[in-house]
Amino acid sequence: MDFYIGITPANEPSNEVGVCILDNFLNITYLDRFNSIKEFSFFIDNLSNKSLTSILISLPMAFNLLDAKWKLNAQKTVLNDLNCDLPQKKWNNQYSEKLSSILMCYKDSFKIIYRYNIKQVRMMLNLQSPYISHSSADCRFLQSALKLKFNISPISTNLYPITQIEAILGAYCAFLIANNKKSFKIEQSFKEIKVVKF
Repeated sequence: MDFYIGITPANEPSNEVGVCILDNFLNITYLDRFNSIKEFSFFIDNLSNKSLTSILISLPMAFNLLDAKWKLNAQKTVLNDLNCDLPQKKWNNQYSEKLSSILMCYKDSFKIIYRYNIKQVRMMLNLQSPYISHSSADCRFLQSALKLKFNISPISTNLYPITQIEAILGAYCAFLIANNKKSFKIEQSFKEIKVVKF
């Protein structure tokens, strides 16, 4: 039996990582969240049947990107020694490199391994809600949609953390890709792992 894993690292600065494993019948066989990268590393090290497993990992936002002109103009200016190299600015990195080094170690171990943008996937599956992103109402909407629209089970009536809900969505997308149920293309790669776009 094949398995499909969705992994959702939380946006910076949080180290939380949500993980979901689905089987061929869209039953949740494992659902958890880890509070540190070390816990996630232990989980992925001890995962069996990697060759039968398809895995999708969302791209977490770095939140170092400055989103207003006044912030850009208000950057701290300090005197630098002109004889030394200046450090590369981090504020223009849109995506976080979280989990990239761990995933590179297992790049060839899994049947499929891709990264994806969670917002693009939600638009593709018509899961855009009228609520503020990541609010409790938005989480409730997404959790109900996964249960009612895609027949993923068992999903509790209690509200899951957003990382777990988005991990379920990632595992469902891994199921779609592995079984050729949705066309996709690869436009770029992030830290040597291909990024899919539906």
